[in-house]
Amino acid sequence: MYAVRVNRFQVRRNGKTYNAGEVIYGLDEAEAHRLADCSQGEMEIVTVLPALETPNEKESEEEAQKEPKKPKTRGPTKKE
Repeated sequence: MYAVRVNRFQVRRNGKTYNAGEVIYGLDEAEAHRLADCSQGEMEIVTVLPALETPNEKESEEEAQKEPKKPKTRGPTKKE
């Protein structure tokens, strides 16, 4: 998967407007190169790294899949 960063001005693609500094994700190689080559320096191809999971995120996902914990209840309450 490739991405292109808009360096100047605005770019409209698939009904969405991208301003300077924003990145257009989800491009195939040919489309990314075509956009960058035709843009006269207004766009550049950027490297997209796969998302890395941290141990905390993995534990959170496992906890979310488990059954919800029952709330702690107190013993009988005193009536006055």
